[in-house]
Amino acid sequence: MIQARHIVEPAGNFEAVVLQDDDGFAFSIQRSLQVDESDHALGMATYCLVSDGGACHYGGVTQWSREQGDLVALTLTQEAADALAVPTEFDLQFGEGVLDEIDPIACRLLSRYAAGRPPMRAEECETRKPVFKGLAAVVGPVEKVTHYFDEPEENTVDIASFVDLPEDGLVTYSTVTVHGVRNEMDGNDIPTELLVIARAADGALVDVLIEAAFAVGVDAWLAAPGVVFPSAVQQYFPDTSTPHLMWQETFVWPELGALEVPEFGKVYFLTGIPLTTAEVDFMHAQGYDALQDALSAADVPYTDLRRASVV
Repeated sequence: MIQARHIVEPAGNFEAVVLQDDDGFAFSIQRSLQVDESDHALGMATYCLVSDGGACHYGGVTQWSREQGDLVALTLTQEAADALAVPTEFDLQFGEGVLDEIDPIACRLLSRYAAGRPPMRAEECETRKPVFKGLAAVVGPVEKVTHYFDEPEENTVDIASFVDLPEDGLVTYSTVTVHGVRNEMDGNDIPTELLVIARAADGALVDVLIEAAFAVGVDAWLAAPGVVFPSAVQQYFPDTSTPHLMWQETFVWPELGALEVPEFGKVYFLTGIPLTTAEVDFMHAQGYDALQDALSAADVPYTDLRRASVV
C-alpha cells in the first residue's frame, strides 16, 4: 500500500510528491519552483525522479494513469528505469482517499517542461492569424482571443472564445497557436489545435484546455484521436464524474478536421471529450472505436461534467 505526501520547499527551490510503500521503499517526483537558462541548457528544466537510494533521473515518465479505485499505472522509459533500478512498468496501490489529493498534484508535476523543448511562444507563431480566421469562418463570431501564460510566465498560448456556440448556453474554447509546436506521432509532425465545448457555468474548462495546450507544446504530450490526458478535468472540477479528457475528431464542425491554412497547409483540430474512469478502462480493453460506438449509442451529453458513465 502506497502512502504519499506533498512537500513545497521554497528555501530549497523544489516541490515534490513523495511516495512510500509498507516496506519503506520511497520514490519521489520533484521539480524546481524556478528554472533558469542553464537548467534548460542542461536538460534539467523538467521534473526529476528520485529513488530512496539517491539515484535521480530527469524526465522519463511515459504514463501516469489513474485506473480503477486507488490504483495508478506507472510506466518509465528504459533509461529512467535503469537509472533508478526499478522496473519500467508497475502498479501503485494507494491507501483509500490518498489519490484524491495526490493525483492532480503528481499530474501537474509530471506535465512541466519536456527536456530540450524550446519555450512555447504564441506571439512568435506567424500563422496564428490565418488559423484564427479559418476557425472563425467555420465556428462563427468570436467573443475574444486571450493570451495566456503558464505559471512561470515562460510559455504562452492564444485561445479563442465563442459564446453561445454551437448552441445557446454553451461556450467553445479553441487554441489557435498550438499548431506552431511539434505534435509528433510515428516520427511525423501533425499540426494540431485543441478545442473544448463547455456549459456556461463550467467556464473553468478553459483552464483545462490551457493546461492541455502546454502539455502538448511544452511537455511533448501527443494529442491525437483516442489519446487520454488523465485527470485533466479533475484538476479544476474536483466533483466531476468525468475526470479524464480524451481527444477525438471535431464532430460538431467536421470542416475543422483538416483546416487548410494559406501558406502553411493542413491544421487538424481535435475536440476534448471528458470521460469517466470506467469509460477509459473500457476503451483500453475494447478499443477506441468500441468506445465511440458506446458514446454514440447513449447520445452522451458530453458537456455534462457530472453525468453517469455509459459503460
